[in-house]
Amino acid sequence: MGDKAKCAACARGEAEEAVQDSSERGLEWLFRPRSIAVVGASSQRDNRNRFFLESLQALGFSGMLFAVNARGEAVGEWPGFRRVSEIPHEVDHVIVAIPAGAILEVLEDCARKGVRSVTVFSSGFGETGESRGRALEQEVRRWLRGRALRLIGPNCMGIYCPESGLGFRPDFPKEPGPIGFVSQSGGMTITGVLMAAARGLRFSKVISYGNEADVNSVELLDYLAQDPKTRLIWAYLEGAPHGRALVRAMEAAARTKPLLVLKGGKTESGGRAAASHTGSMAGAPQIWEGVIRKAGGLSVRTLEQMVDTSLALLWLPPCRGRRAGMVCVSGGLSVNYTDLAVQSGFEVPRLSPRLVARLREVMDLPGTSLNNPLDLAAGYFQYPAYGQLFRTLGESGEMDFIILILALEYFYLPESRYPGISRALVQAFLEAGRDCKLPFCVVMPQVQEDPRQKEFEKKFAAARIPVFPSMERALEALRGWMKWWERRRSGTSSP
Repeated sequence: MGDKAKCAACARGEAEEAVQDSSERGLEWLFRPRSIAVVGASSQRDNRNRFFLESLQALGFSGMLFAVNARGEAVGEWPGFRRVSEIPHEVDHVIVAIPAGAILEVLEDCARKGVRSVTVFSSGFGETGESRGRALEQEVRRWLRGRALRLIGPNCMGIYCPESGLGFRPDFPKEPGPIGFVSQSGGMTITGVLMAAARGLRFSKVISYGNEADVNSVELLDYLAQDPKTRLIWAYLEGAPHGRALVRAMEAAARTKPLLVLKGGKTESGGRAAASHTGSMAGAPQIWEGVIRKAGGLSVRTLEQMVDTSLALLWLPPCRGRRAGMVCVSGGLSVNYTDLAVQSGFEVPRLSPRLVARLREVMDLPGTSLNNPLDLAAGYFQYPAYGQLFRTLGESGEMDFIILILALEYFYLPESRYPGISRALVQAFLEAGRDCKLPFCVVMPQVQEDPRQKEFEKKFAAARIPVFPSMERALEALRGWMKWWERRRSGTSSP
């Protein structure tokens, strides 16, 4: 065995040992600290680390907050101290935002104080690729062995738990939700939370864990799999130092909850970027795809797909089959979208003569095509008939879900003649879709700038009706939704 192979084997052995050791120490209390100190926050004008204190305050953290800096000066309303051990109160959690070289001294001070957990925001460790950074990270790992103190990071953002008022951005939602998110990247964490929040989704617990010198992806997945507040799990992974233990954790999570996995570093260039980002070795893409599939997870390619698929999984009832019913206002779009749906693995069945006859009793206008897809044409503006139309579709037994293509560009001419009709149309579609007794979602492409689009999207989100910006993204999300429920029905983790 060559030197590189020996080093890799040693690293894997240390990682597996660390997983076994850390799993015995529990995680629940990490999300419920009663007091937090930020090391590196000061009142100096160019100091950005007070951002952590401001974020905790904005999110409603009700415990005590302290600043720790070289001068021992207060930061705004928060008292300041030179060391954590000088704080005359118990300190449960410490956020460290100082140069990497001073980390061990701070950790020693935290241990003397009896601190239970530390988030190390600081970078300059193994992710640098330099021997000095790697050696410092190994020294931190060795220092942690056998200690009760838990460390998140280094090179991470830490914990966001709205129920406890924990967080690292003041613009994160205060309301909790059902998504648990473990992410190796701080930036992906921030973007993912804000992107999801803009679409109406909320989170139970989010952990940006960085280089995982202590708290690691395996135990975080294990925790979220058992967390009653979490119904769906996101994972952004760049590397897998824990190998088989990570696969086992993904399998355990996917047995009870949808697990969406976004793997970073699938290409050679992406793998190189991952190594410089968190010091992780990315691994071959085909191996990762196979591992995720075998574990029962749903592999996604982007954060956008992660959000889209979550909307379908959380807001739609169980998928009963592949038969799509589509309602549109353009014959050309109907043809194109039918092709896309079939190519994505769905069926777009022809409606029976009996159902067509029933639909003609509801809406039979010139240009209307009462087949599947339904091309409403002028019927698009007959909104009093929507309720009966969608109830008839929902009760027919000829489709398993409905996609409405809501084309806002067709609103302009009628709106100029009939002010307020577009809002009446959207409200009628919303009520009809909610009452049609089938899973129902909306595709709302942005063809041109329309100040009403966000307003309409929010209306559907408030009613927990998924809205997608394109048919391609809708179909990707619905494929994930369909896969999850097909696996649940079959009782297997394979697609």
